[in-house]
Amino acid sequence: MKSPYFTFVIHCALFLLAFGLEDTRLLFTFSALAGLFPRRHINFFQYLSASVAALLLLFVFFQPNPEVSGLLAEVLGLGSIHPYVIVTFVTALTSSFTAIAVNRITLPAKKKQNQYMNP
Repeated sequence: MKSPYFTFVIHCALFLLAFGLEDTRLLFTFSALAGLFPRRHINFFQYLSASVAALLLLFVFFQPNPEVSGLLAEVLGLGSIHPYVIVTFVTALTSSFTAIAVNRITLPAKKKQNQYMNP
């Protein structure tokens, strides 16, 4: 479990499950599971890159509906920005922040050597 590539593949698979099942509760559940495995300090950008890679894989296999995209762009008033870019950005950040929060909460605290000694 020390290999960063193996953990990247695990996180990418968990995020792909979270995004593919299209449920908010499952998104938070699988993002939290990504934060639990492995039990070591993991960089935020590794979670972010795994979630973006999972979203890109999902968009490659399942293209967004252009009618929904046009309606969403009309409602949000985005102009030239594609609405799925905004949706992808917010979803990737949400899942990454959930995973990093669970990872930091469940890790044991690092104690200093002289934490309980009087100065």
